[in-house]
Amino acid sequence: MIRNPRLYRAFELITKMYGLPAHNQVDPTPIIAITYTLMFGIMFGDIGQGLVFVLVGLLFARSGGRILTRLGRIMIACGLCSTVFGFLYG
Repeated sequence: MIRNPRLYRAFELITKMYGLPAHNQVDPTPIIAITYTLMFGIMFGDIGQGLVFVLVGLLFARSGGRILTRLGRIMIACGLCSTVFGFLYG
């Protein structure tokens, strides 16, 4: 069982997809959360589509299902980062 702050909790889905760390190993979820979001924003830097990701993520986050809520939070983070990089790229 891994325990993370609320900010990183949604990204536990990605960590679980690759395998959980042993009890004496470092939990990679915070590192995954930061790098996944930044890399998505760098590769997909677009203002309009980033905002669409945020809106769809908000819909998913309010749906009530556990998996959809976490997926929605990941989409919100990635959409915001994509929007920021869209502004930086012009």
